[in-house]
Amino acid sequence: MILEEIISSIQELKLQKNQEIQILELGGYDGWASDYINCNEFNNSFIDVVDSNFNGPNVNPNLRLIQTEYETFNSEKKYDVVFSILGIEYKKVNILFDCIDRNATKDTVILLGLRVDKSDYNNVVDIFTANGYTTINYPVKTIKVQNLGTGPQTLPLFEFRK
Repeated sequence: MILEEIISSIQELKLQKNQEIQILELGGYDGWASDYINCNEFNNSFIDVVDSNFNGPNVNPNLRLIQTEYETFNSEKKYDVVFSILGIEYKKVNILFDCIDRNATKDTVILLGLRVDKSDYNNVVDIFTANGYTTINYPVKTIKVQNLGTGPQTLPLFEFRK
């Protein structure tokens, strides 16, 4: 369901821009989420996927898998959409923010499905809003997901615009 929410937000942005959009996924491992998005809705889009842990073949030619740390990723291309699903633990969210900020355009939409305790939602929002980002759909949406290891859980989906 979290991917459906992300797809919906990307579709809305594409309608507003009326052109191909640049998409970046942070923490995509082998690009499974980007592959789903690309194959189901945006099959003409090229998506960059940044993850330090991936070390395997790329199965989708529309994905560019970039094996690096967030701290060092700095693309010449700037992105219209940046998304991350469980791409970093909460205590390192500042690292994620810095990477997003370096690689975003003036109107970038950021979609973050992070494992964050409800009591820390406002802390995540504060990091972005203190740096000039605005929130979209606040209070934070929560999405039920099925985790094969731990069963059902609820994740927040933070949405911001630069």
